Amino acid sequence: MDSTITALLRGIRLGDPVGTHGLTFVPVFCKVPPGPDYLTLAEAVEADSLVVTEMDAGATVPALEAHNVSARPVLILDGEELLGAKQNRVLNTTVLIAAGSSYKLPVTCVEQGRWNMVSARFAASGHHATRNIRAINHRAVAESLRAAGGYEGAQGKVWQEVRSLHARHGVISRTEAMYDAYESRAAEVGELIGGITPLEGQNGLLALLGGEVLGLDVVSRPSAYARVHDKLARSYAVDVTAAKAVSHTLDLAAAKQFVASLSEMVGTEHDSPGMGRSHRYTSESIVGSALTYRRVPVHAAFFAAKPGGDR
Repeated sequence: MDSTITALLRGIRLGDPVGTHGLTFVPVFCKVPPGPDYLTLAEAVEADSLVVTEMDAGATVPALEAHNVSARPVLILDGEELLGAKQNRVLNTTVLIAAGSSYKLPVTCVEQGRWNMVSARFAASGHHATRNIRAINHRAVAESLRAAGGYEGAQGKVWQEVRSLHARHGVISRTEAMYDAYESRAAEVGELIGGITPLEGQNGLLALLGGEVLGLDVVSRPSAYARVHDKLARSYAVDVTAAKAVSHTLDLAAAKQFVASLSEMVGTEHDSPGMGRSHRYTSESIVGSALTYRRVPVHAAFFAAKPGGDR
């Protein structure tokens, strides 16, 4: 594992866990350099600083065009959903877009039943892909990089997971959109996580279900983490509303063991689609990635996973 990522993981401190309906959230704190002063996706889109469109040369499912017209970089996390244009997409990997630059974004469709233009630009949906979808794409991207040097996601498996999400929630979506599943349970999910707010200095979140670790996200800047906290929490809670009730745990043993095991993983390093370097990690039980810029970790995400990407 890259030494900068190892230092990040070994410096993690877990806060007091909060449990609800079998789901446990553990605040994550760490001492890392803040890195570049970036905007989050929502900030940039709302300020018209980031314009995301279908490809100028012709729309294609696995790629979008991003134009950053601001004076600051923009950070988009893997799994963040973009809404509109010809169909909704999620990012396959975390991308840091330089100020005043344009990049091609590797994406996966999460709306199988639509291919018609509804808006010239994409909006930030306010939702993050479920941990299952993110884990599936993490494994697929690692395999894509090894085989062809690209950031291709597992489109077929992601569509299958979206259909499964609809089935678990009893949702009928005309365009088979992941967004519809989230919106159908918005009130229920809001009640689940309403009292779980980011703490001062918090860099990330570790989630468990019934005492088993689901995943972990760490962001270099606490101010940026605070802006993505709610949708990361919702990405775990949306599945809990459809799951059988299980008891939550306030025991941190499994969480500590998971974090400790990460620094032992062996990874690969690649050019990122944006600024910095992308680090990929896969094993039989864990998939993960990290983005570094000038030797500073900007974002890291790890998920408990079985072979093939499905939990």
